[in-house]
Amino acid sequence: MHPLFDSSFSEQLTAAAHEIMQVIAPERVHFNAQELYGICTTGATRQIPFAVKAVDRNEILHVLSVARAHRLPVYTISTGKNWGYGTANPVENFCIVLDLSLMNRILDFSSDLASVRVQPGVTQGQLYQFMQEHGHEFLVPVTGAGPHASLMGNLLERGYGITPHTDHFAALLSLEAILPNGEVYSSTLNDLGCGNINHHFKWGLGPYLDGLFAQSNFGIVVECTIALMRKPQSISGFIFTLNSPKDVGKAAEALRNLSQSLPGILGGMNLMNSHRMLAMTAPFPSAQVKPGESISAELMQDLCRQHNIAAWTGIGGIYGTKAVVKAAKKEIRRQLRPLAKKLTFIDERTLSTLNLVSEYVPEFLNKKALVLLSQKARKVLDVVSGVPTEAALPLSYWKTQKKYTAKQKHNIATDDCGLIWYSPLVLNRDLEIEKYISFVQRICQKYAMEPLITLTTVSERCFDSTVPLLFDRKDKDALQRAQQCYQELLLEGQKLGFFPYRLGIEQMAQIVENPDSVSWKLVEKIKNAVDPLNILSPGRYCPSKSVARGSASS
Repeated sequence: MHPLFDSSFSEQLTAAAHEIMQVIAPERVHFNAQELYGICTTGATRQIPFAVKAVDRNEILHVLSVARAHRLPVYTISTGKNWGYGTANPVENFCIVLDLSLMNRILDFSSDLASVRVQPGVTQGQLYQFMQEHGHEFLVPVTGAGPHASLMGNLLERGYGITPHTDHFAALLSLEAILPNGEVYSSTLNDLGCGNINHHFKWGLGPYLDGLFAQSNFGIVVECTIALMRKPQSISGFIFTLNSPKDVGKAAEALRNLSQSLPGILGGMNLMNSHRMLAMTAPFPSAQVKPGESISAELMQDLCRQHNIAAWTGIGGIYGTKAVVKAAKKEIRRQLRPLAKKLTFIDERTLSTLNLVSEYVPEFLNKKALVLLSQKARKVLDVVSGVPTEAALPLSYWKTQKKYTAKQKHNIATDDCGLIWYSPLVLNRDLEIEKYISFVQRICQKYAMEPLITLTTVSERCFDSTVPLLFDRKDKDALQRAQQCYQELLLEGQKLGFFPYRLGIEQMAQIVENPDSVSWKLVEKIKNAVDPLNILSPGRYCPSKSVARGSASS
């Protein structure tokens, strides 16, 4: 066992591992778990005794049975690509990692009812490949985490995208979960023998309990049914740019008005500042920036001119019949033309024309720029069309010495990428947005971190903002500055009314350990009821109590 564990605990772990291997193949019990699961983009470190890859419910039940007998905590992951929030690390030390990535079956697909039932290991790319192979015309609920990230993992963190089902948890229709005591939870409709209805009616009967399993540690979700959107007759992306930073609040209000006037026709929409666009467009100018400093305002202006980057850039998608999309474009022009420097619509037809033109343009007429424009337009259209891509992953390499290359397999954590996500909710009001942007810029500048800001419409009332704090994880000073920067963003943002929709593993304890919070007290009571030994993912969005490690239960 790991040299950091004392002898009595190591003996207990060895006994537990031996019992687990009576049922689970030894090659799926990993004692080099620190190396396989412990490397994290945030710089977090956890002591992980060993990891188990389960392939079915029976194996999960066996692991939980052993965990209860030895009072050993277990932490579940779907695919472990929780980039920027903890990667595959548990919230607390000494947890056995239960890896569900091999539980990757698409259990059921309904074309007429537009739904799919999946296990935890099913990825965005896998679902897309399934749709392609079988000719199903549905949009995959994609995120920036890439094709190899779990659909269920993002859904249970209440993640989002920019296709029409923006809120991924809202698209959940049903789930089944194994409780820490080994019981299997499902909706009351399923208990009544009405499984088919249960899979296609979100609320079930009686109190809505499925929601208890999102951002929690009450059970291990082993399958869920997700509502899908049928691919419409026409899909068009749109891109617009703003000359002045002062116009971003007005542009945000225009997006709010568009969401209200075109419900169901627009997906989520992004507003990205010049720093965010630069990080997605050009290498970090390390030769022009001193270590421990950030890009100066003067250099930023030069780089934006050089790469034709506006103060803010917006993207979105339009969905419907050809007539509906045409009418929506007219309304978008009306709302955004007074603000936008440029407004461009992208669909398959315009992209084909752009590709054709770029093919025949000679080099002396700036053929390269036209090819790059075509590639960027392709990425935008893919994202709004529900095509899983790695378009967002190169961002994580911006401050590292290792460069991202599209044809190689990448692991952000093992490639020394430093990434901590700050993802607060911001009301869609002009003054709130201006206050938020000013606050982020001020705190990031204090710690010499680049303020890479995106605002995404998660509803017509609210943005979620994502600010990736990027650094080279080999640089200890940069790591410390990034962690301090996040902590100040979290605490000062809370005072200003901005708070993340999800947390990293290092922030959960300081938020949930609030003796005056009725909400967290209720969470603790539920946890005590379903998991009195606290063996399942201790500390995950829940006040934690110590686990009596090393003593067998009666």
